[in-house]
Amino acid sequence: MIVAIDNFGSESALLAQIQTIPAQVIEIDPEFIRGLPGSSEDADIISYTVGMLHELGKTVIAKEVENEEQLECLKASGCDIIQGHLLSKPLPAKEAKRLIETLPDIVWFLRQK
Repeated sequence: MIVAIDNFGSESALLAQIQTIPAQVIEIDPEFIRGLPGSSEDADIISYTVGMLHELGKTVIAKEVENEEQLECLKASGCDIIQGHLLSKPLPAKEAKRLIETLPDIVWFLRQK
């Protein structure tokens, strides 16, 4: 079983508890993604958060990734997985299945510098 946390960063109290929560996957709050690449503060928060979560053995997902510039910032921060309109708009189940079958390994893609 995999446990995931959605919108990490939107509740500061969660930061103090992250070591005790048995979640393997943490999803960064999209509010921080929206500021990329223009906000150096958001970029710094994401880089720090990704580094901290990796130290704890967590996988980090960035959601609502809309453009290549955001993707480049997330790659530079070491983010593991992305989701959002950059990959595809919402699709009916049959079309989504075909898309998933044709997509490259996104984790591999993000690790390419």
